[in-house]
Amino acid sequence: MDGAPSLPPALRTLIETGRNVVGRSRVAQVGIARLEGVVVAEHLPALSRTSVGDAIARARRETCTPLTPSEVEAALRSEWGEKPERVLDSLDPEPVAVGPHAQVHRAQLDGATVALKVLRPGLAAAARSELSLLDLLGMPAGMAFPSLEPGPLIREVRERALDEFDLEHEAEAQRRAARALAGIDGVDVAKVHLEHTTPGVLVSDFVEHPLLTDPGVAEHADGATIARTLVRVYAGALGEFGSVLANARASDVAVHPDGKSITLLHAGASRPVNRVRLEAAVGAVQALRMDEPETFGLAMKALGMLRPEDAENAHALIRYVLGDLLAGPAVLDHRALEAVGERAAERGEELLRLASRTMLAPEDLWVGRALGQTVSLLARLGVEEDWVALALGDIRRGWR
Repeated sequence: MDGAPSLPPALRTLIETGRNVVGRSRVAQVGIARLEGVVVAEHLPALSRTSVGDAIARARRETCTPLTPSEVEAALRSEWGEKPERVLDSLDPEPVAVGPHAQVHRAQLDGATVALKVLRPGLAAAARSELSLLDLLGMPAGMAFPSLEPGPLIREVRERALDEFDLEHEAEAQRRAARALAGIDGVDVAKVHLEHTTPGVLVSDFVEHPLLTDPGVAEHADGATIARTLVRVYAGALGEFGSVLANARASDVAVHPDGKSITLLHAGASRPVNRVRLEAAVGAVQALRMDEPETFGLAMKALGMLRPEDAENAHALIRYVLGDLLAGPAVLDHRALEAVGERAAERGEELLRLASRTMLAPEDLWVGRALGQTVSLLARLGVEEDWVALALGDIRRGWR
């Protein structure tokens, strides 16, 4: 394809193996479908925009068939061990939201309006079975990226994916996040009802406010205030309670009538992070921002990610790709992300060589996911801010 970087044979083998794994896995299709709203077509380089968008749309069509009322009732009965009408005052048969892995309904419980998030039947069992297919990626991943240890990374992906198909685990994470974020002005987290939550059903307060994804909401909200609050949530969580909240989604952000305050409908998909490793990563980002290659190299050595001979090249390459978003105040919107993508594509072969020499710890995967999803979420607001300074300040504030 014209303009695409030349792919090494080992990487082509890894990509082909990945395609085969995805084609054999229902859970992989669910994962791709969940990228809708996170991976936004306009944010991508023109070269990959159509193919990625088509893959997500196809996965959505295959996985987002609404559960019937009888299927929902059977799932609730299986989880609760009794008929839903003996637990609930009422249940709206029409879903509020239909996703690839779960469906949400409005219900009345003990006189209060609640949201029932119902996991698709059989999905957790499929995940436990199909995630073993990830082992097929170990050998080609090791050949394409010789500095990596694929085994621990694959185990990390498997364990975190299983967590995301356990709604009881998600509810516990949401409760911890609500406690940690309680001191942040302008944000709250939907209360979970643990007594009625199971691995297949999550019960939380129903939030009536419109979502950030609803037409016109982002345009009429106070984007600057909401953006700063979201950075405070997702960067501050690292310092506040030593965990990364990895699943930032615009569809989980409800905007209050004042246009400034928000409620997070879900705050699961979390993972503890190592404080010492996080401090080294903060130092690396600061060195990038201040154009200090030697300090960046020391941080990379502390993280064990890059050899000294690669750190200087990495420093210059990352600064070029990120551009104004790294150095100071900049508008973060789809045009900015598209420009980052185009610069990355321009230097694609250099980035691939660097990636083949990079070493990752398992927890780095979820920090990277959190960063990517948070940036995609913030880009919807189109706000100008000194993003790196804001994020680093919020992480450090949480440590005090």
